[in-house]
Amino acid sequence: MANYLGLRSKTLFSISLTLLIVAAIASCSTKRNTAISRAYHRTTARFNFYFNAEQAYNAGVEAATTKVKLDYARPLPFILTGLPEAATECGSDMDRSIEKCAALIRLHSITAKPAPKEGKLTEKENQFQKQNEFNPWARKAWLLMGKARLWNAEYELSQQALEFTARQFKDSYEGWEAQLWLARLSALNGDTLAATEKMLALDSMATKPSSKYAKFLFAGIYADLLTAMGHYEKAKEYGEIAAQNAQRGDEKTRCRMALAALYEITGNLPQARREFSAVAKKANSYEMSFNAKVKKIAIDAKIKGRGTAKELEKMLHDEKNIDFFDQIYYALGEVTLASGDTSNAMTFFQKAASASTANLMLKGSAFLRIANHHLAQKKYLDAAQFYDSALASLPSSYANYETLFTRGNALGRLGQAAQTIAREDSLQRIAMLPEEQRVKLIDNIIENVKEQERLQQLETEKEQRDRQFAMQNQYRGSANVNTQNQSGGDWYFYNPSTMSFGRSDFKRRWGSRKLEDNWRRKNRHDNFASPNEANPVSPTDSTRETNAKKREFYLQNLPQNDSLLAISNARIIRALRQMGDVYRYDLNAFPEAIERFETLAARFANQDDAPEALYFAYLTAQEGNLTEKMEQLRASILSKYPESSYAHRLIDPNYIQNVQALTAQLERLYDSALMALSKDRRDEAKLLADQGLALSRDGDFATQFELLIALASGKTAGSSEQLQALKAFAAKRQGTPQALYAQDVLASMQRLELQENQLDETPTVEGEMDSSSSNTSFKESGGKFWVTAAIPTGGNIQEQKFSILSFCVDWNVNLNLEVFDSPLNDNTTLLTVKTFDDENTAQAFANDLDKAQPIEGVKLTVMPISPDNFNTMVEQKSFSPYLAFYRKKGNSHKE
Repeated sequence: MANYLGLRSKTLFSISLTLLIVAAIASCSTKRNTAISRAYHRTTARFNFYFNAEQAYNAGVEAATTKVKLDYARPLPFILTGLPEAATECGSDMDRSIEKCAALIRLHSITAKPAPKEGKLTEKENQFQKQNEFNPWARKAWLLMGKARLWNAEYELSQQALEFTARQFKDSYEGWEAQLWLARLSALNGDTLAATEKMLALDSMATKPSSKYAKFLFAGIYADLLTAMGHYEKAKEYGEIAAQNAQRGDEKTRCRMALAALYEITGNLPQARREFSAVAKKANSYEMSFNAKVKKIAIDAKIKGRGTAKELEKMLHDEKNIDFFDQIYYALGEVTLASGDTSNAMTFFQKAASASTANLMLKGSAFLRIANHHLAQKKYLDAAQFYDSALASLPSSYANYETLFTRGNALGRLGQAAQTIAREDSLQRIAMLPEEQRVKLIDNIIENVKEQERLQQLETEKEQRDRQFAMQNQYRGSANVNTQNQSGGDWYFYNPSTMSFGRSDFKRRWGSRKLEDNWRRKNRHDNFASPNEANPVSPTDSTRETNAKKREFYLQNLPQNDSLLAISNARIIRALRQMGDVYRYDLNAFPEAIERFETLAARFANQDDAPEALYFAYLTAQEGNLTEKMEQLRASILSKYPESSYAHRLIDPNYIQNVQALTAQLERLYDSALMALSKDRRDEAKLLADQGLALSRDGDFATQFELLIALASGKTAGSSEQLQALKAFAAKRQGTPQALYAQDVLASMQRLELQENQLDETPTVEGEMDSSSSNTSFKESGGKFWVTAAIPTGGNIQEQKFSILSFCVDWNVNLNLEVFDSPLNDNTTLLTVKTFDDENTAQAFANDLDKAQPIEGVKLTVMPISPDNFNTMVEQKSFSPYLAFYRKKGNSHKE
């Protein structure tokens, strides 16, 4: 009995204890807010989760602070948080911190309200009831998670966590700091206006914390923002506060280094020197100490009587500094420049750029110093080369990068134009040589090409032997390691030894390169040339020679006849005009622009471009307030080209308005005559066309009115009078689009197409047939498309094909377009470009070809066309029906 009672009491005790534990756990649920549950969750959250999260966060900050690669070419950042280069050094630690914070919030966040007390609550009790979070460690975890994500450069996720913290805990310290980091996020995303507004709002808050840590954070973030905006004076003020309140040793040293750079930028050289000197002594990092020392020496050179280049030159003999030679040369350049020796300074900057392989920012800065020097000396073509090199190295985040890019692009266009002129002049000179001399010159070039190939082959073989020898040594030295790591596999990317060698070999040959397409190309950001860019190279087809060791390769580019010479001259004209425009609009170099325009006018005095060039030179002199030059150019235009529109503009200030009024009158006359002809009032149409012809003299409208007069001749369409008038007009205006149209009408008459199809011969404003003549035998179709251009028969068809081919290459060399010629009738030849994948591409090409009109003296009538419709058009021996069909189709699509 006693045993039974004892056993029963033990059982009851166990059950009671279990029930007590279950009740305690139930009372500690986050869904219940009691004093016991709050105490349990706060204790567990603090010591089991937040402690570990904070430890991991601090380890990540320590790793980033000590390992991050800093850019000493610019002021260092006061705050590293959020910088992409810092994210790579702290990722794993921050991931662990984020994981712990998320677990803390999931398991120990208390958002349920406690049961209200009976009676009236005190102010303190009211404030307690209004809380959104009753576990202060959960509030801290939200903030810590947002900061850790910011360190990882996970901007969107960080913003979500910080915005939640700022919104939910706005009256707490966590809410204030979250808003501060949101301002940092705005600055990192480039929204400096929003960042500034947030910083000003935080600065004016009555509850702004006064701890040293809060002062450091606020001042450091604001100093970085102001530095990015170029407000260096104000940035310096906040930088001083950040440096005073920084607590960590590395942090404080970095802030002093950043502050020293701001002192230097704002002209306070003595203070900058003191700060750099202090950093050189106290920095734990040799790299920072070295850079501080170099900058101190450079400042010494700027302060009269203090410092020479000898200290820097001594550094070049120290093996420890071999990785910093680029910075030493750069500092020597600044020191030499400060002493007034510009020539040697540029040499040092060139050496700095050559020695810099990993530090692309310094390489770009060195090239930029040289480029700006040449620009100041008005050596624009030299500046163009160095701007191109600078932009290839500098990141898009560089200060004033957009301005530099715009200037570099302008100088690049200047350089391209100069190269075009030099190339075409060279080709023309060679083409003018006697054949014997020309062949001898080309043979010498071929010999040089062969010699260069031989030397290149020897160099390649030497590099291969060197790499093989180095790889064998590395394999031999790491044999034991490889034996112990057989599980790594034999594949290159699984073998640390081969990967290490490959990486070092790549850096030896190419330096540190950003991961991007076309990394070996200078113009890697412009993979394809603009379709409008003048490409002097002839199109690549099966008939062209591509072997640079054959004479034909060089002879094929020489302008050895009048047509090719005209094309070459046209390229020179375009290039001279482009140089003048760049000097005038982009560089404000008015004398240089005038010189290019005058060169154009002098070289091509008998062409229409000459008076235009002189007029542009006149306007440029006017913009540059070059009064004497302006008067000289005005007199030149009036004496050499008195009948040009540009001379009239100089004489009559209202010339443009008068021309516009006359044009409007001629358009009204033309429309009225066209309407009368369409209603078969032939006499009225001819009378109106005669009036228009008298007013237009020999202007652009004259040919249009002459065609109308020819069409209105005779009593009926197709009469012998009309036939004779059209023949006379086609002969007089040969090569014009209106003459081409007249010839097509004549061909139609000869085949009696007017009787069969009731062809309406009324021209449009361009002198072509109206859509009423559309032939229903043409069909709309998809698939492949061609572009055909109708031209008058009788010209040099090979040169005409070459002009179209040149345009094809300029338009898009990758399409491999071909040009074929075929007769349409006795008066018309078709030049057909094949093949386009779809009608839209063909239409775009046709539009550009129609605008370009590459065959000099011949107006092309350009039409996209399917192969089936092309065959139909050839069978009909007339392009007018298809042209009408094509226009009608275009109008129906617009509707």
